[in-house]
Amino acid sequence: IMPEMSNIIELMDTKNIYIVMLLNETEIEAVLFFRKTNTFIEEGKEALSLFASIRGHNTSKETFIQLFYLAVRKVLTDKQVFHYVLIEDVSDNGLLVKDVMRETYPIINSPCAYFFYNFAYQSFASNKCLIVN
Repeated sequence: IMPEMSNIIELMDTKNIYIVMLLNETEIEAVLFFRKTNTFIEEGKEALSLFASIRGHNTSKETFIQLFYLAVRKVLTDKQVFHYVLIEDVSDNGLLVKDVMRETYPIINSPCAYFFYNFAYQSFASNKCLIVN
């Protein structure tokens, strides 16, 4: 699910979302979607949210995880206000959640869900859902 492309471009231009891609000569290998949350965990320390990701079939888990850490470091360095990272357990983020949980202990673990109104269908597995908004 995604909004009009002009909306996504405006969100990128205004630094409300950050999209990081891993490219080879002919195709996109992986994509990470980050959102500025405007949520401050501590005074002056905002949380950055990884709200979706896509890992291509030819991208190894190790490469995908390394891309995540490089992207987080890059965004956190460029924007000094971000000090926390939130990861929604949707799309291919599950791989990243598992890796982060091996290395660190979350300060917050909060369940969440998306509900589709006027939509009669069985539940989707979280790794089969990609919502860019």
